[in-house]
Amino acid sequence: MGQEGVVPVPSERGKRVIQRIENAASRQATFSKRRNGLVKKAFELSVLCDAEVALIILSSRGKLHQFSSSSMIETIKRYRAHSREDAGSTSMEHDIEECSLIEENALMRDEVCISDGIVWQNNFIDVVGKSTEQLNST
Repeated sequence: MGQEGVVPVPSERGKRVIQRIENAASRQATFSKRRNGLVKKAFELSVLCDAEVALIILSSRGKLHQFSSSSMIETIKRYRAHSREDAGSTSMEHDIEECSLIEENALMRDEVCISDGIVWQNNFIDVVGKSTEQLNST
């Protein structure tokens, strides 16, 4: 007898327990892949939903990786403005935060990281050799 009407079910991927990866090489490979996936999702969210997205990732080695759909400093200013509304910060705290924010942004702009086909520099992302204009036109 034949198995008419039986549809094969693809095997599910094994569920991964979320805990620190002990092997350093595996941990670095996973970090790189997941970071790139996160950046891709942030980019897609910004394009598809016209959202202002800022993503800052600091690796365990202290290396900075960032993505911003617009100006990183302007997005952080907006975030801090919303945070102050919730917490009721004083004007002096705001001025101190803004000065440190300007210094942080100057340091971030000097950072360049090329990894796994993604170029990150000055809030620009080039996914697998395509410019953002090419990605938007597809």
